[in-house]
Amino acid sequence: MKSTNTWQKSQKKKLLGEKLEKKIDKFTTENLRLQEQIKKIKDQGVEYERKRQGLDTKIKSRVERINRLQRQINAEKAKALKDTSAETAKRQAEIEKKSKLLETAKVDLASTIERREQVEQDYAAFNSQVETVDTKVSDVTRQLSNFSRTESQLLGQRSDNMEVFGKGMRQLLELIQKNKNRFSQPPIGPLGLFIKMKNGQEKWTTAAEAVLTSVMARFLVATEKDSSVFKQLAHQADRSPHCFIVDFRNNRKYDLPSSNLPDRTFTTVLDVVEISEPLVYNVVIDQAKIERNILIEDPIEARRVMFGRQTLRNVTQCNVLSGDRLFITNGSQNYVANQDSRKFLNVDVEARLKEIRQKITEVKIQLDQVKSEKRDLDNRRTPFRHDLDNLKNKMNKLTLHIGNYEREISDLQNVRVEEPPDTTELEENLAIQTAEKETFEKELEEHENSSENNSSAILKPLKIQYQNQVKELSTFTDEQTTVSDQVRELVVNIEQVKNSLTYHGQQVATIQKQLDQAQLENSEKKEALEEAKAKALKFCAPVAVTKTTAQIDAELKALIAKMQREEAGRKKSPAEINKQYKNAKQRFTEIEKDLKRLGSFCDVLQKNYDSRVRRFRAFQKSISTRTTALFNAHLSQKGFSGTIQFDHEARTLEISVELENALGENNVKKSKKIKDTKALSGGERSYSTVALLLALWEAMENPFRAMDEFDVFMDSVNRQISIQLLIESARDRPNRQFIFITPHDHSVISNSPDIRIHKMHPPERGQSTLVTQGD
Repeated sequence: MKSTNTWQKSQKKKLLGEKLEKKIDKFTTENLRLQEQIKKIKDQGVEYERKRQGLDTKIKSRVERINRLQRQINAEKAKALKDTSAETAKRQAEIEKKSKLLETAKVDLASTIERREQVEQDYAAFNSQVETVDTKVSDVTRQLSNFSRTESQLLGQRSDNMEVFGKGMRQLLELIQKNKNRFSQPPIGPLGLFIKMKNGQEKWTTAAEAVLTSVMARFLVATEKDSSVFKQLAHQADRSPHCFIVDFRNNRKYDLPSSNLPDRTFTTVLDVVEISEPLVYNVVIDQAKIERNILIEDPIEARRVMFGRQTLRNVTQCNVLSGDRLFITNGSQNYVANQDSRKFLNVDVEARLKEIRQKITEVKIQLDQVKSEKRDLDNRRTPFRHDLDNLKNKMNKLTLHIGNYEREISDLQNVRVEEPPDTTELEENLAIQTAEKETFEKELEEHENSSENNSSAILKPLKIQYQNQVKELSTFTDEQTTVSDQVRELVVNIEQVKNSLTYHGQQVATIQKQLDQAQLENSEKKEALEEAKAKALKFCAPVAVTKTTAQIDAELKALIAKMQREEAGRKKSPAEINKQYKNAKQRFTEIEKDLKRLGSFCDVLQKNYDSRVRRFRAFQKSISTRTTALFNAHLSQKGFSGTIQFDHEARTLEISVELENALGENNVKKSKKIKDTKALSGGERSYSTVALLLALWEAMENPFRAMDEFDVFMDSVNRQISIQLLIESARDRPNRQFIFITPHDHSVISNSPDIRIHKMHPPERGQSTLVTQGD
């Protein structure tokens, strides 16, 4: 019975224990729930605290701004520039003083400029006279050189009439005579020995010699072998080995049909010369075309006939009395002056020598006079040059003084008298900052009240629930204690054994559980450690740890606190920053793509640019070549040749003119190439300038073209050639208007419907208008 009671009480204790355990579990669950709610409330409190700190920071920032604005307003109001009446009067007096000095300097400068302009005009007039005299000196010196060379040639001819055909002609004839057995037929020559002027035609001697000069010193041979022997002998005599191979058996003169001759109204070279040897007659016709070379005395008439609209039949060229040639080549009209002074036909050496010596004496006297005139002009020009230098220095000093006075006056006039500072904007900003500060303070007060009410409203029911749970747990604990005391009294031994077994079993289970839990935690921590190591290795190499765990925890807590403070002070949340970063990255990607597209577009533009540059260079080269060709063509009308070297990079051009002289030794033409145009005579330089401008005009598209005093330094022949060249060039371009200004006589220009001449009356002092007279 006692055992039954003990068992019942044990069962009751067991039920009470189970019930108590359920209550404890329930209490534990409720306790955990309450703790979670408390944690949430604490988190909300942290959020409230963060917001409160943010508002507090804003309030402090507004206070600082208010204080700063207040100080700035006070400083601006306290700041003022003082400009007393005495300082103003002193400054005004200084301005008046500087103004008077400025006006005086300006008057002096104006008078100096006027004086300098007058001196420059006088100096320019002297320069013009000096240039004219220099041109005269050059022309007279050249004439003296030509006459001296002619005198030397005539002296040679007086001692040996063969010298007219060039140096070494007498020696060549002697060698031919000594070696006549080496020839199948004796050579005939020089050909000039068989040519002479007809009676009454001596006036055409110069023209005929200009046509025949290329054949006068030549020889005729019968065979190729004879030609080789002749060339050997010519080299021994230091002569040019030129000869013609002809058939000596055919000694009949050509019968020229009238259909192959020019109109009989024209006189030809064949009409004015007499050739005694038939073979020479035939060779001269074949080589010099004398039957098709017409002769006209007047150069103007010759131009009209040769360059007119009507094409002449069987005419190759025309010569005037002076020997100048007119001909047309590939549609280009050419006028070449005769520069050969040698006389082959009907020359009276003594009379010619006397004439040349008289001219040399006259030219020397003229040269002395011109040089004396130049020295006189130089002496008279020197004072003007000194005056110009002095006036220039004076103008520079006056200009410097004027600039200084104007700058000083401007500085005095620009002294700024400052008005009281305007602080309206600062005061408005101060009011705005004050209003924002009050708004933030009000928000902070409402936030604090709301935080306290919410915390009290939430925590009060939780505290009541917690207290009820504690009371209920206490009640069950008392009941368990009572039942346990009763059972303990009955089954002390059994309970001791059970308790001992239970205790040891619980200890074993607890230890096993703790061991399993520790192993599980150890495994999780190892995995976390490996994962952390892998992450850390991405940023840096392993670092030896020298600090304790406590030190690391303390540093970690400090870093977390610092991070929280920085997040609290940051205006944007991490999510906003991340979003901004993604947007910026997307924008960067788009810009990078645009940049690549622009790079491709730039490559295309560069290719197009390079292509255009190449075409432009080719266009430049084409224009340069065409201009050079036209320049050379215009020069060739006077027997010159020239080139133009363009440097498009430096934007410069270099001109070279090649002048052809008389025949030299061995009948070979000599020429000299002149790059510096200052080395040319006045007429040659002027004509070269006209040719250059005509060539350059072809590369320009302008409706008006003008030349001023282009013929000032030209002689009559060069001037006539230049004017005719300009008129013909203008007629070839009827869509453009040409204006030519000349101080010389215009009688050489014939009237025509497309030419209009305006002649200015002589200037009169004091006249207000200029009257023109149309011809």
